[in-house]
Amino acid sequence: MVTAPFPPTAMLDAGGVRQPIDLELPDEPVGVVIGVHGAGVGRVAPAERYLAYGLRAAGFATLAVDHAPADDADAIADGIVEAIGWLHTRPDLGGLPVGISAAGIGAAGALIAATRADVTAIVARGGRPDLAGPALRDVRTPTLFVVGAGDASVLALTRRLAPIIPAATTSVIDGAGHRFSEAGALDQLVDLAIEFFHAHLARPRVVAGALWMS
Repeated sequence: MVTAPFPPTAMLDAGGVRQPIDLELPDEPVGVVIGVHGAGVGRVAPAERYLAYGLRAAGFATLAVDHAPADDADAIADGIVEAIGWLHTRPDLGGLPVGISAAGIGAAGALIAATRADVTAIVARGGRPDLAGPALRDVRTPTLFVVGAGDASVLALTRRLAPIIPAATTSVIDGAGHRFSEAGALDQLVDLAIEFFHAHLARPRVVAGALWMS
């Protein structure tokens, strides 16, 4: 495990549970990606830290939201919505589009949150769309499900339920399992996430051109 920055950027109250969040900014962010994890207060799994690092290198601000010990998708969604509300209070970030990167039950929480708040794109790695319940049919946010080819049960579940979301696609990483710990799997995951967020989330930087034509 890798320790996240401490103390956290802020503490939010989601459903009566105090929730730490950690914000990290690149220069001139083009969007914000909320990373949802359940590793416990102040700790983020190495894979999630690596993904966040790649996203920041690609120009996205990252906000780590810790849903531990919540194991209910609705409660996790409440925390994500609170985090989005907090982002809107910041003049430097409030106008940027927001995406979510999450895994497992956290991905289900992200899908539910997308029906309650303005979420522009979601990347769900090894996600559990079944845990989103009836809300799954209300999701209109572009969503990328990334699943390891060796994660048979989650792959079957995703292929069955992803078509319910009109703007959902699924990418399968050959040779990868549930945690994407195999050689090269995590790099492929990062590349897919960056490509998807740039396509659906990034706000283009405005480049000034000539003021008149001669």
